[in-house]
Amino acid sequence: MAQHLFIKNGTYYFRRRIAGYPHKTRPLMVSLSCKDQSQALFLLQQIQAEYQKMLNSFLFIQPPLPEDLVRTYLTAALRSHVHNMQRNLRSARMTGRIEESDQVHADVYPVVLQSMLEHGVQKSFPAQAIDPDWSQKHLEAALRIYDLERNAIMSSEGLVLSRFSSGLFRAMFAMKEIENGKEIHRRVSA
Repeated sequence: MAQHLFIKNGTYYFRRRIAGYPHKTRPLMVSLSCKDQSQALFLLQQIQAEYQKMLNSFLFIQPPLPEDLVRTYLTAALRSHVHNMQRNLRSARMTGRIEESDQVHADVYPVVLQSMLEHGVQKSFPAQAIDPDWSQKHLEAALRIYDLERNAIMSSEGLVLSRFSSGLFRAMFAMKEIENGKEIHRRVSA
């Protein structure tokens, strides 16, 4: 099992001691709210990155905050982060953007969105964005995801920002869209 992944009553948890704190301080323990190991590993990867960012934000606080306050903050923030990730995964499955427990989609999805940002919305997935290490299954998933996202943001009238899956990406696409070789600039209202 992966480091910092703990299973209790069939449910996976993120469990980790706070670096630099004495061993008498209880470790953080946050439920990943899943029973599937592959989903737990995906969530663990995301939560570890978030944990590290939050921990780094405490380095320069003077005077240092009490241990219990830091632990309470980290636990609450990580629970919120897991809840948001779970909600996004459920939403993506319900809209057909990813299938149940398909790790290939989780690997390919960020690459597809990055290609849309770098190359604009095109009729098909750009060949230069293909990773040479991908399997046939990865490539098929990338093509399918690209088509789903493209159809979600395009209509017969052009770009429909409200249909795109992420507010961040809606804002980025609103800054610049390349369609048929010309640039179209739009504003985003928050």
